[in-house]
Amino acid sequence: MKKIIIVCLNLILIISLGACSFKKTSSENKKTPAETNTPKADTSQEKVNIKVSMPDGWTAVAGSVLPVHYMKDTSSTMVKEEKFSSKALDDIVLEVKGIFNKTFENTKYIGEVEKITVDGFDGRKFLMTCNVSKLNMKYEYVYLSVNDHIYVITFGDFAKTFDSHTQDYQQILENISFN
Repeated sequence: MKKIIIVCLNLILIISLGACSFKKTSSENKKTPAETNTPKADTSQEKVNIKVSMPDGWTAVAGSVLPVHYMKDTSSTMVKEEKFSSKALDDIVLEVKGIFNKTFENTKYIGEVEKITVDGFDGRKFLMTCNVSKLNMKYEYVYLSVNDHIYVITFGDFAKTFDSHTQDYQQILENISFN
């Protein structure tokens, strides 16, 4: 039963990110759970490597199509590049919230959108709860502008257990790097 819930959560989280097309490289599957370096191809021919040092207890999701995807209990952490017509983070957050409002039931935003810096890059962070397939979920989204590309860092879990991993989420944000 636990495996079914974890698989469902993974699918829900992937769908909630507005999954586009992803490339899976064999080198991604060989990384250790504690650290992941993922080269990202982009149109400007720059490579962005995402380096994540995960807190204890987080394990890489085997076979994930995402460049960074970890689980701990029922909580999930993901990082990926997203495409938007705008490069302005405030516009992107408005667009994303509009999509979430149409996609999920009972969507509620917690507090205001926060301006943050992650690894020296400008970002916007917001928290939300919603019902996904009758499950009460809670998410933290961080949208970053990295060398003219938009990345999203997502933390998600059941609403009742999300807060038990808040320290881990903060530690991940403090230790992630984009080179």
